[in-house]
Amino acid sequence: VFSVLTRIVTLEEAFRGAFDNIYRASRNVAAALAIGMRSAG
Repeated sequence: VFSVLTRIVTLEEAFRGAFDNIYRASRNVAAALAIGMRSAG
């Protein structure tokens, strides 16, 4: 499970930073998958 937000924010703040938050979460998922692929192979 990966969080999109790093802290508690208002809905308005979440929408304002949506692109950066989703981008960061996507990078975390990709990094975890890459580590898993290296470990498996």
